[in-house]
Amino acid sequence: MRYAKHLVGAMVGCLSLPVTDAKSSNPLYLSTSVFDCTDPSIVTETACVSSVNCEWTASSDGLKPRCIRRRNLEVSTNSPSNQPTRMGKTAKNIRTRPPTHAPSRRPSAGPTNAPTRDFVSSTEAPTEPPTAHPSRQPSTRSSDSPTGEPTKVITGHPTNSPTSLPSESGVAISFILMGDIPYTENERYCLNKQLRELDPSSMEHPYKFIIHVGDIKSGQDTCVSTSYSDVAQIFSHSSNTLHYDPQDVFFIVGDNEWTDCSSPTDGFMWWMNNFGNGLKTNGGNTGPNPYGFGTFSDSNMRATLEYDWQDNSGSSSIYPTSATNFAFFYNKVLFVGINQVGGGTVGDEATRVNNNFEWTKSNMAKYAAQGMRTLVVFAHAPMTGARLTYFGSPFKLLLLNDYPEILVLYAHGDGHTYSFRRDINNPNLYDLQCDFGSTADPLLITVLREPNTDDALKIDRRAGRYSGGCMPGSTDMEKTWG
Repeated sequence: MRYAKHLVGAMVGCLSLPVTDAKSSNPLYLSTSVFDCTDPSIVTETACVSSVNCEWTASSDGLKPRCIRRRNLEVSTNSPSNQPTRMGKTAKNIRTRPPTHAPSRRPSAGPTNAPTRDFVSSTEAPTEPPTAHPSRQPSTRSSDSPTGEPTKVITGHPTNSPTSLPSESGVAISFILMGDIPYTENERYCLNKQLRELDPSSMEHPYKFIIHVGDIKSGQDTCVSTSYSDVAQIFSHSSNTLHYDPQDVFFIVGDNEWTDCSSPTDGFMWWMNNFGNGLKTNGGNTGPNPYGFGTFSDSNMRATLEYDWQDNSGSSSIYPTSATNFAFFYNKVLFVGINQVGGGTVGDEATRVNNNFEWTKSNMAKYAAQGMRTLVVFAHAPMTGARLTYFGSPFKLLLLNDYPEILVLYAHGDGHTYSFRRDINNPNLYDLQCDFGSTADPLLITVLREPNTDDALKIDRRAGRYSGGCMPGSTDMEKTWG
């Protein structure tokens, strides 16, 4: 009866791995030395890599590199031998365990004349039994050949939202954001200065358009038609339009020039005549503004530009409040402008503010099908009070349920102090409030193509807040209005 004897070497641990004899169904056993390559007291990692018959494998406690030194299988003859079996010329000095006294389950076919060969390839005997499910960590060893298909990462459970959008690098678009200016005559000169300094060549990312988010006058001043036309002339004057086209300037209506007026109807009509793009020409209405504001000089930008209401039908000379709302889509960024004024409760929030939500929602659905990655909403006031009830709350719920991967910026003025905050319940929603126009430079906002990064929105405050208020230079003291 033959006995199977196992080698014992200088090893930290020994694994017995089954190997099937080619001539029978009986398992033989391979003696395997396992060295922990991360433990310098046992063996160095360099030695582990360079050792003969070694390979990397994953241990049971994670992806811990180990070196496995394979030893030859030693098989005895039918009767116990007093000398160790010779395994070729390299086995002269290898000691074996004493022979066992129990017979093997099946005798070998006969002694071989050739030494037992070493097992080097890991394909002949698995180092560990296969698992019932895929591992959560990648293998430490590369495959012998490419698969021809991209690697698929399997999550532990299905998600309720679609997989993250594919990565794209670069800048999608940049724009200038300003508001709450001019309130006084000195601030009109200050506005001259600010507009003349909007040189794209001096900016890291040249802007595509300018937007003023409302309050073109003080709420304490009487609303007169010249308050609107004067500001329109400042933005369109040739001395100020050195670096931009008036067509690339957009305006959002503020409460100071509308609901704070003694006659909100007149205030809204004057605003539409100077900054809007309505088509009414009855009563005091003159149709689209004569300066071209809000129409884009670039045909690519203009291609998707749409206003909520441009109808000229009906005998009424009163525009609906939604006539100021607009939307356009560029480089997978959706821009939406809405009539969301500050101040106290106007009384029409259930219709006007709710309409703002529906306008935003419908455009999001429209452009989501075209690969929308980012949404920028322009308004005059923050999502508080009645604006939260009819716009803010349903808007935030919409983002969480239907657009969890979309980056959203809600940009506004009214508060007169710069702030930039992430929503506590929606990590992809940011609220940006620009400075009071007379105390700081307009902001340069840059949106990256990849929305799921920490710096997907870049806000350049440029010169920041003025130390002593806006100080127009002598060349800025030009009356560009009236």
